[in-house]
Amino acid sequence: MTHHPTILVYGDTLKYIFPLILIIGREPNNVLPVRDTVEEYDFDTARHCAFWNFSHGFVARIVNKRHTARDFKQLCRSKKASPIAYADSLPICIPNETVGKQIARSSVSDADINRHIDNIFRHRQIINRTALVLLSGLRDPVFERSVRRIREMSHHCLDVPFFGSTEHKMKNMISDLPCDAQLLLKKLYLQFKKWRPRAVSSQRGLFRLKA
Repeated sequence: MTHHPTILVYGDTLKYIFPLILIIGREPNNVLPVRDTVEEYDFDTARHCAFWNFSHGFVARIVNKRHTARDFKQLCRSKKASPIAYADSLPICIPNETVGKQIARSSVSDADINRHIDNIFRHRQIINRTALVLLSGLRDPVFERSVRRIREMSHHCLDVPFFGSTEHKMKNMISDLPCDAQLLLKKLYLQFKKWRPRAVSSQRGLFRLKA
């Protein structure tokens, strides 16, 4: 890979119209330039990606305390699609081992941040289907500019802790989630579980799903 895309989706997700959960994290863990494209993620070739594993497990556990990321992933494999899409709050990549991440994050200009967030939300084939945006790990003031712009673009945002945490913390994170958000995530998961693949050629209007 020569770049990191603006948005990541799984498998054939773009062919369909089932509702999505857009998870926006901090920044990608690599050294590649960010390019405004929509491309695929594959959790089977990145089995140790904590962010992907935790987020799938988080949603699965809300549906059923016995469900795990493995169960959710198997469901996605069987349908060759997923209701989870990923994006990042910053238009830069920073490897995990980098010292002084805050300096790099703060050095991004307001214009570059706004352009990056605008790029995310101009991909209407995804945004029109997005029922909920989860802002993961963006509570630090260094992400304030990104969060402000995201909230200007979407009124369906929910702030959650970083999805790179340990399994031990998942239970507390779920219990801290508002009940209506838990109900919505459960509804989206179950709707996806019942959904049967059927390709569409176009999409009309802005998707809305009541909690």
